[in-house]
Amino acid sequence: MSSSNFTNELVWVVSDFLQDHLNSNNLNYLSAEACAALLAKEGILLNDVGPKPGFNFRQMLRDGRDGFIDLVEGAIQEKPHTRWIIYKKTRSIKHLELDLLENGLDFILSSLMPILEQKNKNDLKYSLLHISAGTELVLKEILKNKHWSLIFEKIDIANSIDLQSGDFQSVSFENIIKRLKNIAEIQIHPKALNYFKEIRKKRNRIEHFAFTENDKAIISLVSKVLFYLIELIKEHIEIKESSAKSQTYYKEIIQQSSNFEEYTNLALSKLKPNLDKLRNANVILVECPECYRQTLPLDGNHKCIFCGTSYESEDLANQYIENVLGINKYISIKDGGDFPLEECPACDRETLVLMADLYLCFACVEKWQRYELDHCNYCNRAYLPKESNIGMCNDCRDSRANSFMDN
Repeated sequence: MSSSNFTNELVWVVSDFLQDHLNSNNLNYLSAEACAALLAKEGILLNDVGPKPGFNFRQMLRDGRDGFIDLVEGAIQEKPHTRWIIYKKTRSIKHLELDLLENGLDFILSSLMPILEQKNKNDLKYSLLHISAGTELVLKEILKNKHWSLIFEKIDIANSIDLQSGDFQSVSFENIIKRLKNIAEIQIHPKALNYFKEIRKKRNRIEHFAFTENDKAIISLVSKVLFYLIELIKEHIEIKESSAKSQTYYKEIIQQSSNFEEYTNLALSKLKPNLDKLRNANVILVECPECYRQTLPLDGNHKCIFCGTSYESEDLANQYIENVLGINKYISIKDGGDFPLEECPACDRETLVLMADLYLCFACVEKWQRYELDHCNYCNRAYLPKESNIGMCNDCRDSRANSFMDN
């Protein structure tokens, strides 16, 4: 064995949960078997993998002991082939490297893989387990942004020391929903609530009974939960102000969800009225370099209405050429080719993109057919031939005229 099937991120989640349970229940230690049962109950780690219950968690412990991943915090095996014990430890912030949002987004991303890869239908249970865990963590993050004390089950004993150490009982799902509505004044769509509750029901069923869920039903439910989660994130979480890991996870979720047909159809159906309104107003829609959907209006805001990514005009033009047209600037110039980005003759910004036979400015949104523009023989800048019929742009013509007058 040279690697582990577990990630360090999952180890940190497991460590956080077990130490939280030990502290909140005033316990000094737990057996590996008891930990495995608790982790399965919470949907964090399956307990039906391997020859008998507890095998999956013990394998995580062995992988940590052998150095393939981090060791679960507090885990001790006095000597080989003896039982593992998980002791309560004084927590340090370094073990909480993943925050609520990072954890939640990581779980959500991992929930999509079994659906997109479709290697084994039985793996779909991980989609349910992970989307359920990710949902709860994202909702906690939204609640925490209102005030950190709201993620304590007992608000009256909330304190910053326990928050930093992680030594507290976190708020239950039922109370998350109540506090979001009554304290944070965040209204979750009734359909979203139904889907969130249904995913938890199915998760509990998987943990206690055989996995008998219909694969199409799972994919449909996960797609609906994913849709409403992304809507909540867009509305209530500033991704650009989150950690680098959170931004990376979110970007991957958006990219992967674009390949998720069920999700895409659901999202686009909701966006159709907005898209129709933009088209009727003659707003140009281009393909978003992030999610690759033609849902990015060139309306001055440059914000994709599918994935929510925003751009500055210059960045959008460059990323469109690189990602959508598939032309790499470095390779293009290195091989003696042309990078199809120029200075716009209308607004003078370097945002004019050549797309086949059409020039389109991503700043002022002026557009020309390729034959309508010429290039200056002196500076190679694109210009309208009607400005000049002597092979040079107005700037070069004026400059040369001034130079001639000076001489």
